[in-house]
Amino acid sequence: GRVADLGCGKLRHYDIMRSHSAELYLVDTEEQLSAIHSDSGTEYCVYQVAAKARKHGKKVHVFTENEFASTKLNLDLIVCVAVLDVVLARTRSQIIKSAARNLNRSGFLVLIVPRNDTTILDRCTPENSYQDGHVFFHHGVHTFYRNFRDHSPIVKAAKSAGLTVAKDLSRYRQVCLIFGAT
Repeated sequence: GRVADLGCGKLRHYDIMRSHSAELYLVDTEEQLSAIHSDSGTEYCVYQVAAKARKHGKKVHVFTENEFASTKLNLDLIVCVAVLDVVLARTRSQIIKSAARNLNRSGFLVLIVPRNDTTILDRCTPENSYQDGHVFFHHGVHTFYRNFRDHSPIVKAAKSAGLTVAKDLSRYRQVCLIFGAT
């Protein structure tokens, strides 16, 4: 069907999503979409990968998060992996609302959020708390992190966007929520 990778980043899920979808939408910030990434010595940017796929007859589209938020694509599936833990609450809410807006009536949103990673949690102290998470310096940049031991804020945001929980597959190491459109 018609699938989106919301927060596609460095395209970690690209191959599997492209091979299992009739049409794929890659969504992220303009900065992330145009950044030059490197994988096994090969440099690429998301726009280049999508253009190459289209040359080979694949339906691969690229949307900035702002473009995605203002469309209604009637998608069958939206997958968002390892995004909600590194963005502020306001951005989380916007991501969920834009996903809800772009699902078709029988569509699903899959949210996977890492949690309880001690290598990250060890860096989260009262001194670096910020809003509902923590900010610390990592790999040369400041990083925001929110650990969702309790994922009810995600469920609440999704419900306020008109989504319903279809399945909660959460475990100790990750939140995994599947929402259906209403």
